Amino acid sequence: MDTASSSPVEIDWLGKVDICFSGAFTHEARGTGPDFHDWDGDNPVLYVSSSAVHGPGSSPEWIFSAGSFGREPKFQLSLMVDLKDRYSWHANGAETGPAFVRHADRAEIDATLTSPAGDRTVSVKGTVWCPPSRPQTTVPSGVRQMLESVAGTKSRAYSTFEFGREQDQCCASVIVSREEAEDLVRALRQKLQPGWVTFMGTSRWLGKEQHGGVEVVVGPGTNQFDILRIARSNAANYDMNTAALAKKLLTYDQQFGIDIFHAETDTIEFALKRMPGDMQAFAEDLYEFCPDIVDQGVESVDALRKGIAEVRTVYLWWD
Repeated sequence: MDTASSSPVEIDWLGKVDICFSGAFTHEARGTGPDFHDWDGDNPVLYVSSSAVHGPGSSPEWIFSAGSFGREPKFQLSLMVDLKDRYSWHANGAETGPAFVRHADRAEIDATLTSPAGDRTVSVKGTVWCPPSRPQTTVPSGVRQMLESVAGTKSRAYSTFEFGREQDQCCASVIVSREEAEDLVRALRQKLQPGWVTFMGTSRWLGKEQHGGVEVVVGPGTNQFDILRIARSNAANYDMNTAALAKKLLTYDQQFGIDIFHAETDTIEFALKRMPGDMQAFAEDLYEFCPDIVDQGVESVDALRKGIAEVRTVYLWWD
């Protein structure tokens, strides 16, 4: 498979951050990579993590979030350090005052967060810039007709994410067997006009929809990294959101050229356009990036290296 994107490419949906933490936790976070969700909705939600800003494996590990979570109408700023120390600030409804001021393109933060016991505080001050929102449009009938013609089956006016539990109405999809899916993606990429991407999506169905096959998705995008955005791929247990995964895969694309053809909640597959000169170093780097493919998979970095050399594809999966 091969996408229409070329190397190098910029990921235009990554935001920027410039915030300082001081007090019980002291750190300066400056860079690109925050993850935004529903920024234009009534309750803005954003996530900023150490891996998204500074790259996978960065230290210290921290996650900062802002938004309304759960059913209670309370706005919350939250900081989690080393996946154990938590600090938060709450406001009733959307009245956040100077602690969180939202603009069309950025959020300004000036708040003091407190530990659950009330004995420690962390001050958070700075700005997080938001990427431009993508228009919420449906897939044109002509694109859906082309998808149905190539797939030989009726399409759905959405794709799924979060293991099939949630729907994205900006995409279209069909369900086919795994064997058919790869050929279908290849055929669609020969026909789609610029501005559209296609890939293998959900294959593990944990929601109300239950299928024995794989979802093939067509959605809006300018390059292959938009595939991760549509799929909402993440490695939450390793402090890596969609932005962090995209930034890491971009480095591989710049070094060897990669072709992402499968992405879902916890899984990404890509083909190598050029084989790395040092396969052992590449396998070791993949293991650091995605430990589960060895620890719960092939059992050794050497086996990983040999497998990639044989098939020229990489399978990433985070438990």
